Amino acid sequence: MNVSLENPLISVIVPVYKAERLLKKCADSILAQTHQNLQLILINDGSPDNSGALCDAYAAQDARVLVKHTVNQGVSAARNEGIRLASGEYIAFVDSDDWVEKDFLASALQDITWEQADLYISGLLEETFKDGVMVSSEQNKGKDKSYTVTQLFNAFNVDYSFMLICGIWCKLYKTSFIREHQILFDTSTTLGEDMLFICDYLRHAERVVFSSQVFYHYFRGNPDSLFSRYYPDMYEINIPLYEKMLSLMREKGCSPSAVRRMEDVYVRVLVGSIYHEFAFCEKSTPQSRREVIRKVANDPNVRSSHLGTYRTLKDVVPMLLIKSGATEVVYRLFSRRYCGKQV
Repeated sequence: MNVSLENPLISVIVPVYKAERLLKKCADSILAQTHQNLQLILINDGSPDNSGALCDAYAAQDARVLVKHTVNQGVSAARNEGIRLASGEYIAFVDSDDWVEKDFLASALQDITWEQADLYISGLLEETFKDGVMVSSEQNKGKDKSYTVTQLFNAFNVDYSFMLICGIWCKLYKTSFIREHQILFDTSTTLGEDMLFICDYLRHAERVVFSSQVFYHYFRGNPDSLFSRYYPDMYEINIPLYEKMLSLMREKGCSPSAVRRMEDVYVRVLVGSIYHEFAFCEKSTPQSRREVIRKVANDPNVRSSHLGTYRTLKDVVPMLLIKSGATEVVYRLFSRRYCGKQV
């Protein structure tokens, strides 16, 4: 490992799959960092398009680029391979459809070093296209601050949004810390692997530094993204993710109000699995949609939840119906709202 107190090497890991449209902007933004002592690791995860050739072109042009071609095994396996290959003292993860501001690594390095923290987190800009127009949502409501892990959990959705803690992006990690505690991505899950990794990392961490500056551009308009796919088991996927997060918060002695906020997030995610079913009316079936509604309505977390966090009639009405067990009414309401007809 290349360790230098004055100018440490940072490894930036980018899993690449069907990324030929957006990879250039991503890679260029990393190679243009003001902190130039970096290693860009491009893991071509068996891409069927021209992504592999683009990776090789970058390696031919810049000695800081390391390319590994693998058979398609998914983003978790690709990131694990990147961790194995990393030579830097620190690691950052960037998705191939995202990009970073030029001072991201320099600022992250300064803050994590100054605060002697185990993890650095910055704000991010969530970007997507709506009716052909780029729409941005800034996730940086917090202030520049250093936290213990317990304080960090106690401050989520107060000092900063939950999105900034559950994703792998906009962070700087210690390579030695990852290897010492054998923290890897779970290759058995196709969704939520970020959250599981963060839980494992924070379980061992002591101090986290948060920056309100926005360095990371998170793009949610890629049709090949995991968020653009239908998951018939979305409800089942989310349960172990949030149970693990809640378990960690209780283990860390977090405040009852913070645990309650996480429970509220958990319920919203479970209810979101109903929205997911109806968002993919062309792939789900009437039977699968009814089954998910039934599962959510019978979930003990949902049944014991309160309505205080729901502020609009559009949200309150479905929750009242779900909590009351009026599953067929929920089915008809969502069918008209999202499928355009009763199906």
